[in-house]
Amino acid sequence: GRTGQLAMKARRSAMGLFLLWLTFFITVVVMRGSIMEHWKITQPVTLWLFTLVILCSLVTPVFGGLLQGKQDFFWLGWTMMLNALLRVGVAALVIFFVPGGNTAAGFMAGVLSGSLIVLLILMWKTRDVWAGHGEAFGIAPFVREVTPLMIGFGACQLLFCFDTVIVGRFFKEPDTTYYASAGTLSRALMWLVLPLVVVPPVVLRVTA
Repeated sequence: GRTGQLAMKARRSAMGLFLLWLTFFITVVVMRGSIMEHWKITQPVTLWLFTLVILCSLVTPVFGGLLQGKQDFFWLGWTMMLNALLRVGVAALVIFFVPGGNTAAGFMAGVLSGSLIVLLILMWKTRDVWAGHGEAFGIAPFVREVTPLMIGFGACQLLFCFDTVIVGRFFKEPDTTYYASAGTLSRALMWLVLPLVVVPPVVLRVTA
């Protein structure tokens, strides 16, 4: 019954995360030379595509949460699986079928395409919530409620994704390539099976 407050919270959350990403992006711009040297990035476009992937990863949970709140479990499960299928699938298409795409930049372009498609689907399916009339809400209590959740989610994401970056920083080819390939496949497998764990129990609780 408080859809106006929910709409405003969703928009403010997305804007807050965008500002957080903007701070990160400015830091990358300032330190891009050092970053490319230490993390062995040979194509500058790879770094910029990576920053856009980070932006998609930050704001996607906002709209995914709205979809779960609507109890649209069909699209909740499909978007979770598409997050894996499109990341790997589009990246594979770019690498194998686009001339000159078999590079880190080509792979990152595929990952960005998959992430962006999922984000657009989530935004479209929840547009009736976040695009509606907004109402004022208590910002301080809201921040206190969501901060522990964001810390927990952020720690999980960091451990889930940062290992490949660490390997790329301290190891050399071909070890880094093998590790990145195995990591990509293992993450895709997790994204494919997580909906089977998350969606059915929720549906059972609701129907019960």
